[in-house]
Amino acid sequence: MSRKSTPERDALIAGLLEKMRRQLQEQLPDEQATLDQIEEAAGKIARQISQDVQRRLVAQRGTKQPQPPATKCTCGAAVRYKGQQVRSIVTVHGVLTYKRACYHCAACQHMLAPLDQDLGLDSGSTSTQVRLWVALLAGQLPFAQAATTLQILNRY
Repeated sequence: MSRKSTPERDALIAGLLEKMRRQLQEQLPDEQATLDQIEEAAGKIARQISQDVQRRLVAQRGTKQPQPPATKCTCGAAVRYKGQQVRSIVTVHGVLTYKRACYHCAACQHMLAPLDQDLGLDSGSTSTQVRLWVALLAGQLPFAQAATTLQILNRY
């Protein structure tokens, strides 16, 4: 599937490529490295790149979000803009922390964050994929073992 080129997308790709080039120069193992060292370096570089791609894409979406002074809540009442608030989500690429515009409804006390809705997030603190991993491990292992296994596997 071909994606449309935009100045923002091109700048994002250029920034990611430059960062990847620097990481490879700094972290690529030398020709004397063992397979274990190569595997570890490749995994570390891949994790850093995937975290950066995820962080930059979400941040870019956050800057495009409109911030009107008031809009409507699901209950029908007007909400008021309360500013940018930080949120952290555990994803398969690590913890993602980002800022997003937040609104508050005085009528029902509901907090609205349009970017969270656009990203398909609920009020939980993990991505859907992490929840699936947790459910799979929790159904097969005792809690402590499942937590340890998830932590070990998330390194790769």
